[in-house]
Amino acid sequence: MATAQATHKSVAMPTMRKETNLWIDSLRRLVHNRAAVVGGIILLALLFVFIFADLVAIQPYDRQVPQDNNKMPAWLIALFPSTSNYAKVTSKYPMGADDLGRDLWSRVIYGTRISLSVALVGPLLAFLIGTTYGLISGFIGGRVDDVMMRIVDVMYAFPTLLLIIIMMAFFRSSFSGIAEEGTLAYTLNGIDSATGGMLFIFIGIGLTSWMGNARLTRGQVLSVREKEFVEAARSIGSGNRRIMFQHIFPNIIGPIIVYETLAIPGYIAFEAFLSFIGLGVNPPTPSWGIMIADGARNIRTYPHLVLLPALALAVTMFAFNFLGDGMRDALDPRMRGTQ
Repeated sequence: MATAQATHKSVAMPTMRKETNLWIDSLRRLVHNRAAVVGGIILLALLFVFIFADLVAIQPYDRQVPQDNNKMPAWLIALFPSTSNYAKVTSKYPMGADDLGRDLWSRVIYGTRISLSVALVGPLLAFLIGTTYGLISGFIGGRVDDVMMRIVDVMYAFPTLLLIIIMMAFFRSSFSGIAEEGTLAYTLNGIDSATGGMLFIFIGIGLTSWMGNARLTRGQVLSVREKEFVEAARSIGSGNRRIMFQHIFPNIIGPIIVYETLAIPGYIAFEAFLSFIGLGVNPPTPSWGIMIADGARNIRTYPHLVLLPALALAVTMFAFNFLGDGMRDALDPRMRGTQ
């Protein structure tokens, strides 16, 4: 009898399942991805430099010491032996000085602020514009969806880089001249000057970077808008805005975050290229693109003027790529329970 009761109790006891959370599982998988961890560590170091650039830099990025132009430390001369015929040795500058006698280390450090600013603002603008646009298009559907997607197709017909160049040339020629106080041109020109020329870069990237996000969001909305939880929300009287932003949006945010993370190197490359051709930040604001352009004039004599900022640019882009790949794998629902 006792055995029967014990058997009955064992059968009656429910099987306890460990509760899991998608975001916790994703974080755990992300931590196990070595490349993503390396990328995250590099980005944390860059974020530290971004915040405390004034402390990390040796001197102001725009300070010119003409008598120190093109001076190099001994380790750089040893690394590039051909420079020994031209360079003046110094221990004052850890990365040497450029042709105007400005500390290259300080300019690379302050250049981090430009690239990370684009890495933060670019995805934010694309996320806000593209996600809202795609949500509305995919949720409403019908003729509205057709018209909105045709607009995206028209935007896609123009080469993105060429469109940004045209926009930047238009902004600089239209708003950077003499304007009357109190006008829109005067206000925009003041903000752009105060940010070292970053405002028009943000506007240019924001106006051209949202189309891919909009297409992705629309596709995600189309895949979930007929799900049971959406029908349940409709059955209890939830409005369209509530369904879109409280029921559909939380279930599609993962792929959007991954997409924007992987798109960040492209935004950084756009800024570097615009600065390289003279349509980016305003000198003497240091941008890695401007530094590469300045150093390219003397690349045979002083190759470090190009290679050092190019290395900083490449490491930053690789870090975002590693982190984006790791996030894509971590947020993939097919990977749940595999680690």
